[in-house]
Amino acid sequence: MSFKDIFGHKEELKLLQDNLRNKKLSSAYLFLGPEQIGKKLVALNFAKALNCLETSGGPCDKCPPCKKIDANNFPDIFVLEPMMAGSTIGIDKIRQIKKDASLKPYEGRYKVFIIDRACAMSHESQNAILKILEEPGDNNLFILITSSLHRILPTVSSRCRIVRFKAGPRGKLEEYLITRGRIKKEEALLIAAFSGGRIGEAIDLEDSDFFNKKNAVIKRMLESLRKPVSKDMFREWALLERPLLRKDMEVVLSWFRDIYIWKITKNSALFFNMDISKNIIKSADNFSLSELENIMKRIITLDFHLTCNANQKLVTDVFLSELGRLRGEEVCMK
Repeated sequence: MSFKDIFGHKEELKLLQDNLRNKKLSSAYLFLGPEQIGKKLVALNFAKALNCLETSGGPCDKCPPCKKIDANNFPDIFVLEPMMAGSTIGIDKIRQIKKDASLKPYEGRYKVFIIDRACAMSHESQNAILKILEEPGDNNLFILITSSLHRILPTVSSRCRIVRFKAGPRGKLEEYLITRGRIKKEEALLIAAFSGGRIGEAIDLEDSDFFNKKNAVIKRMLESLRKPVSKDMFREWALLERPLLRKDMEVVLSWFRDIYIWKITKNSALFFNMDISKNIIKSADNFSLSELENIMKRIITLDFHLTCNANQKLVTDVFLSELGRLRGEEVCMK
């Protein structure tokens, strides 16, 4: 994949190409932006461009270095990331980077070290990478990728050239998904809306049983809302892996948001869940605007706590208790 094949990020790619053409490369870059918008893909293609045997300012995808990088078989590209969600990048990994950076490139012009989800580095690890960035050595280039600048030590970020990424326009993403030819236009519209312009999220949804899973989440929620809130309500939420729980909450939030939109505008064309618009319109009479606002605020608060690695069972219990109080019920979560 060359730069021109990457969805969006035209300004960011032009900046990197200009740095390369004008030989004004930084020894360290920090790619900042929302998750799943293609930052890692850009980093890998930038690494290809740095080692490409052509001089076009971007990877040719044909020379031996480009082909080896695509095949994950190039000895001068190093990708470091947490082993699993919620885990940290420990000091031992950074020590290995220091060792690798002390050696000359094996085949390419540059050794490129990509640290994905760099905010997962421990405080000790960030201080260790800082020492490397202060004296990066010749022909070494570092790319830190994060969605959260405040979780990167200022001393580290100040050593990097920050490149800010943003999600693509929903309409452009919808067009891109249609041109891929794997889903129908109506499905592309829904996926573009749910992904929030994040290309990685959109492709994940495209490859999954998204619509059935989404509507199953909404069905469970509707069934639960017909009964008093209890300890057993959404019990599986507390047991889900955190990323899956956040996806469920995103679906639930979209449903309440669509009801809110209908009550204000009476325009179903603005729905996220256009495939179940009749259900949304029918449900609108069951909620006042203030109830919807309070529920949505609590869902957003729950999601925020989940992103901050709060105790999942605790914050879910608190959410259910607050939901019960909004409905005039007392909820025992023991």
